Amino acid sequence: MRERADAIIVDRGGRENLSTLQIAAIEQFPKLERLLDSWEQYFVAQGVFTRQGRVRSGYREGYLSTLDRYLKLAALIGFERRAKAVPTLEEFLNGHAEEGEGHDENGSD
Repeated sequence: MRERADAIIVDRGGRENLSTLQIAAIEQFPKLERLLDSWEQYFVAQGVFTRQGRVRSGYREGYLSTLDRYLKLAALIGFERRAKAVPTLEEFLNGHAEEGEGHDENGSD
């Protein structure tokens, strides 16, 4: 589950570009996926319909409500990928210039 959350965090631009609440929501997402998988396995084994031809109550109250929450959480997290914020070339070079200040060519003071 951790790998799935980490992959979503990367897709959303990295941990440094997300709020604490966004990260918390992302960390819940794999749990919902796992619950959906469990429901799906149950209905593959038991069938959606009872012997009397009725839809199993777990399908409506369990599976469909879990699927609804899953889709709402996915929409809250966001479907599109975001590029990780990277410095411009000028910012990058200025940052390295500042790091190198106070050192001679050999890296000593």
